[in-house]
Amino acid sequence: MAAIDKGQASSNNPAMTIGPERKPSDVALSPASKVLLLRGVPLLQGLAAEQLLAVGEISEQTAFDVGDLVFGEGDVGDQLYLITSGEAEVFNQSRRLAVLRERDCFGEMALLDGGNRSASVRALTSLSCLAIGRDDFGDLLEVSPSLAKSVMRVLIQRLRTAGPGS
Repeated sequence: MAAIDKGQASSNNPAMTIGPERKPSDVALSPASKVLLLRGVPLLQGLAAEQLLAVGEISEQTAFDVGDLVFGEGDVGDQLYLITSGEAEVFNQSRRLAVLRERDCFGEMALLDGGNRSASVRALTSLSCLAIGRDDFGDLLEVSPSLAKSVMRVLIQRLRTAGPGS
């Protein structure tokens, strides 16, 4: 994802501005802290401690400032994000779809189907996340049936919440 200076329009939405690319988080989490945090993530429920440790090892800490666009609708989906602190909004065409908080995840749909992002995500507060790349996530799904089931459960919950016509 190429960075676009603030104030410059996105090709997907001329009215939307895109903030700087993600940056490393200032506060590094220890492997034990990552496991404790990941244990409470609904997407990862049912994983054993050693599996959570593996997730922590492949994740990269990232941070976004208030108003930064994490990714835009239509962007290529190359990572999923797990929020470690802060809040983000999910929206498309200026309509808010959800507000996400600590331990929520986003971006997994594009990793699963190889499609582009179906919505945009913007930081509402200072936002810290763990990011997991497409290939690493795919490898995890292959070796962890419990993770695959958890992903399906989270996606089904989102579909049910969205309801018909959303």
